[in-house]
Amino acid sequence: MNNFEINFGKNEFLDTKEIFKESEPKVISTFTPKNANEAKLEFLENDNLSRPNNEYEKLNSDEIENLYQNISNAILAVENDNSLGEIEREMYNTQLETRIKTVKMLEAACNFRKAESLADKQKAQEEFMKNNIEVYGEPDFETFQSLLSDKITKIDALKLDEKGEKIRSEFYELIKKDEILNQNTERFKPSNEVFHNFGEIIKYLYSKQLELIPEKDSNEKYSAKEIFEVFENILKDFENDGFSEFNVEWKDSGAIAVSAKDKKIFIPKNRKSVSKKELEGLVVHEIGTHYMRAQMGEAYDNQALRTGLDGYMNTEEGIARAMEMAVKGDYQEAGVQHYLTAGFAYFNNMSFRKAFEVNWRMGILDGKNNFSEENIDKKRQIAYRNTQRIFRGTDELPWFKDLSYFNGGQEIWKYIEENIDSPTLIDDFLLGGKNNLYNLDQQRQIYELKVGKK
Repeated sequence: MNNFEINFGKNEFLDTKEIFKESEPKVISTFTPKNANEAKLEFLENDNLSRPNNEYEKLNSDEIENLYQNISNAILAVENDNSLGEIEREMYNTQLETRIKTVKMLEAACNFRKAESLADKQKAQEEFMKNNIEVYGEPDFETFQSLLSDKITKIDALKLDEKGEKIRSEFYELIKKDEILNQNTERFKPSNEVFHNFGEIIKYLYSKQLELIPEKDSNEKYSAKEIFEVFENILKDFENDGFSEFNVEWKDSGAIAVSAKDKKIFIPKNRKSVSKKELEGLVVHEIGTHYMRAQMGEAYDNQALRTGLDGYMNTEEGIARAMEMAVKGDYQEAGVQHYLTAGFAYFNNMSFRKAFEVNWRMGILDGKNNFSEENIDKKRQIAYRNTQRIFRGTDELPWFKDLSYFNGGQEIWKYIEENIDSPTLIDDFLLGGKNNLYNLDQQRQIYELKVGKK
């Protein structure tokens, strides 16, 4: 970073918080191909393609140089801002170190894609994986084998017709089933009593917001437009209570997303209709967790707490999924498919194509015995989306951001099980902004901010 000089340019009148905000790498946006639909269709229609021909317009040297410059500006702004307290400066600097690693990962992805020699490609791969693991962690082999063994046990028990049997045989051949040892690793699951009690707590906590969901007949569902309207009404209600303004906006596709940086919640136009229970789950997940933790971070007047400290995603996604499951009354391990896909790539060296072929077969062997061409096409579409999430950016190397769904779920349910009777449980989840509940330095910093230490 010493190679960069500060160059505020158009940002010369911005304060430190704004300069820090500008330094955040938008990894998902950078890893979103401009030709996503065309590349998907080509890949699904051509079995000879080992990976999709994605074009990552924002993954280029100029954009990466700009990111480094923004971080350099932020480092100097934090260093020279005498109004910052010791804790806030510490938070900013720790987060900027992670942002440097993140940009190094992006730079390595760019170099990997344009490498012309095997040596250059190998060097870029090593740099990508090093920073990828330092920022997001890596899959655990025993956990991966345990999750895969569970899938195999369920698939083994299926009574299948001739077509289903063929798909099962292909699945077993792709994963080399004979080489997989059954793992008896016990994965954590909350007790029924704790699961129920936590659901009651969350329903009570957000009762006012959940009452803003209009009633429908039990078999009727809520369209994307109605989801949009419910979110708008809830945010307006929070604004009336003194929270800062967030806007709801449409996007073309993908998942519902909360952007703390932009103060927006994006709803995909093609979002499938949901039941009332599912909508209640979305409300406590997206608004009750992602939005609320951003608002609480802003209450400290601290940009790092609003957009996320190191490792916050495990805690954040864990809380969001726990709240969603508890309100819906349906416990499921979160992010299993993402964990398995990452494991296929990391431990089994599967290409995008091979992981995709495994994923759609695993998806259709769900016990429903529907092997129609229409359902196969549907499962292939879902498998492509799941595989793309892990391989996006390089289309050959696994990106470990989505491990946070499974890891966070395990961590948070353990925390709930141990602290269900604690009067500070919800405060621990929400009042510290976007932090990592298991990072003791962060918890110390937040405590000191709460008691007024600067």
